[in-house]
Amino acid sequence: MKNPDLLHLRKLLVALFCIFTTLAFSQSLIIERINISKDSRYKAESNFNKKLYILSYDKDHQKIYQNTHLKKTEKYNKNNVTLTLNTTEGESGPNIVSIYNENGDFYFPETMPGATSILLSLPAGIYDVFLGYSKNGKDHIVIREQVDVASDKTIIVSPDEADNYIVSKMYNQSGQMLEPGLIDSETGEITGGNTVYSMGDFGVYFNPIKQGIATYALGWSFKNQENEDPAYSFYVNDVSTRYSFSTNVFAIGQNDDLYFNKFGRLNGITNPVILQNNPQDYVFHSQKIQPSAFAMENGLASYGFATLDIMNKYPMFGWTIFSNSNVANTDEKMKFYLNNPIDTVDNFLVYPVLKEAAANGGQQALGIGTGHISKGTNRDVVFGSQASSLNSFFLSDFTYFDGKGMKILPQHPRFSFASKEEIIPGNSTPINVSAFIDVNFMTNYIGHFGEKRETDFITTQVEVKQNNNTVYQGDYAGFSNYSFGSGKYDITFTNTNISVDEIAGRNETKIFFDKNIPDSFPPTLQFLQFRNSAGQVTDRLATGSDGTVRLAAGDFKFNIDQNNNYSYDYVLGNSAKFFYSKHNQNSWTELPLTNYPEYFQMPAFGDYYEGSLKDVIVPEDNTWFDVKVICTDASGNKQEQIVSPAFKIAEKTLAVADVKRFDFTVYPNPFKDELNIQFPENVEGNVTFRVTDMAEKTVYTQTYQNEKSFVFNGASLPKGVYIVTIENNGKVVTKKVIKR
Repeated sequence: MKNPDLLHLRKLLVALFCIFTTLAFSQSLIIERINISKDSRYKAESNFNKKLYILSYDKDHQKIYQNTHLKKTEKYNKNNVTLTLNTTEGESGPNIVSIYNENGDFYFPETMPGATSILLSLPAGIYDVFLGYSKNGKDHIVIREQVDVASDKTIIVSPDEADNYIVSKMYNQSGQMLEPGLIDSETGEITGGNTVYSMGDFGVYFNPIKQGIATYALGWSFKNQENEDPAYSFYVNDVSTRYSFSTNVFAIGQNDDLYFNKFGRLNGITNPVILQNNPQDYVFHSQKIQPSAFAMENGLASYGFATLDIMNKYPMFGWTIFSNSNVANTDEKMKFYLNNPIDTVDNFLVYPVLKEAAANGGQQALGIGTGHISKGTNRDVVFGSQASSLNSFFLSDFTYFDGKGMKILPQHPRFSFASKEEIIPGNSTPINVSAFIDVNFMTNYIGHFGEKRETDFITTQVEVKQNNNTVYQGDYAGFSNYSFGSGKYDITFTNTNISVDEIAGRNETKIFFDKNIPDSFPPTLQFLQFRNSAGQVTDRLATGSDGTVRLAAGDFKFNIDQNNNYSYDYVLGNSAKFFYSKHNQNSWTELPLTNYPEYFQMPAFGDYYEGSLKDVIVPEDNTWFDVKVICTDASGNKQEQIVSPAFKIAEKTLAVADVKRFDFTVYPNPFKDELNIQFPENVEGNVTFRVTDMAEKTVYTQTYQNEKSFVFNGASLPKGVYIVTIENNGKVVTKKVIKR
């Protein structure tokens, strides 16, 4: 029976987005101000693509980043006019200046921040002028709207024009305001307060061009003065509804409790505003994350989290917060107090993260699916279909270009889920998602809950063969820079950085493609997930009848334009096949999949499939199974991967003796001309015998009735490896044979 709350939730999830640190942010300016104690237990990193920005100011704990992609560099010509901005006498000049029109043309002065007189040369027209000041420790924003610059013009400005005080006060579950302690300027000792870390940010959004103008971000772990405002706050002058402001605040309590609050949007400002949360709106969520095999062996893991502000479906800014320690008790749970309800346009995404130290001394992370609160009556925590990715090795660091601008890859509603049940991300064998980006082949590992497995590259080994000759053998870090030329390739990725219920896991992925043909892009599995009959995401099932598998796969072409914008094209003709085997037995049985065209989703996910596990033969209680997924495109390029272990079924369905009795015999193997087939003794009725080559092409098939054995004549077959299969009464058994 379908849960109406979940159906409603899935509809909402379509509008949400996943977080990447290589985001192409659309806002013109990012202003960071971090005031953190040297002894703080946490380290803050901002999430945005610094390659798109230049650091134009770095002084007194403040950094200002300017988006170079938006900057117009038109030369001065006779049609240009001069706009002069003079600050009121006695006042300091602005730190931020941005001029723009409703066509999205931006102009920035070359003058360093703080200048009291600023000159800009620009074409005659109607402009908005955005100025940011710092006065008495507070941000003062002055916006002059629709200034007619038909000829040379001078404007006198003052930070005092910003006379609307906007305050964001945040309270914990007990109703106490969350504020840092007071620092002793001489000793550096911090006393009082009930947080060890507080951060807030607000984005200014220009509605006519649907683009962010600036993001202000502030982090602090102490107050300098007793009477200092403990809330995140700023001043702004009266502005029309052409402007929107979005504010989010989070804090880390003394007991490492985590608080997140989305204050919503202000559309236009004409009066002072006090924003404050209702402590009764919090939804408590605890999260345990299992470290990877590498981290468990070396004891180098600690909890953290990431955030992302989304406004009008566009990313604005994000933070990643890590513990300064590399050692944490990961048997304990992270404790979240969430007040960030799902919206169709504005969202404050929260990602639990496990930091793991890499072998080279760097820091990687295991990013986990998004946490939200649904608007349904249950107010469950929502987990997204994709999650944070925090380094440059992986495919899913990409945004995509839709012809108008950069977008974030959307989540898939069939893989997203809401749950009050405890889940443990990291406690599953991940899948491999791969693609060609220009001449480089990239891959990524994703767990069943949508978690990114970023430390997997540490132990992943790669072998590349070109025209059957080994041309690369080594780790993934070295392979990520390998450039592919012409020829036929097969690549093998072996990832063993996996422990599932203390079972050593592995993902072995083989890629076959021909760079000599027009469609040389191999297909890929995009998502794999198991659910029980109640719709819960779990790979530990009571019975086979209780379980289904969901997967997405497709053949994709990744295009790149002159501005390094990526776009996704879907190529028709991909097929996906799903096989299972008892763990480590390598005896594969195909499980039928049903393609659901109504759940096809682009970009990135492609075709959607489901399959029932009801016919899986379970020889003993608590049996783990491996999975093999084969994706083959219309040109014969292929991705084949083994996920080991993949799912467990608690209740046996067939005795061990019966399983052995159904196993058939083939001999000799290898064979030259004839192959003897001995059917199992318990066969009744029709038996279908099939022979397929390694390209999955059927070369022989025959149905027999009430026969126990026969001889297959394979003299005409080319030398090579073949798969022989028998099917009887819903049971399918396969074996690999070699023709000499």
